[in-house]
Amino acid sequence: LELKSMIDSINNIEMSMGDGIKAPTKSERKNILKARKSIVASSKIKKGELLTNMNITTKRPGIGISAIKWDEILGKASQKDYEIDEMIEF
Repeated sequence: LELKSMIDSINNIEMSMGDGIKAPTKSERKNILKARKSIVASSKIKKGELLTNMNITTKRPGIGISAIKWDEILGKASQKDYEIDEMIEF
């Protein structure tokens, strides 16, 4: 009886640890785009101007280029003119 109880406890612990894969839950999925941020112009940007910490920022929603790609965008030449708050495209 004690052995069965111990085995059940071990099984419960293993189940509570999950599968180790990090993924959004169903309730999180519906809010992903609202919670994530996109890279946008923080000031007017002319075509050919370099994208810098001074002329871009991040804002919600996350339907444009992800803020995670910030370092990839810095230093690139703008492909077009941008107005303030316009999402950066590449």
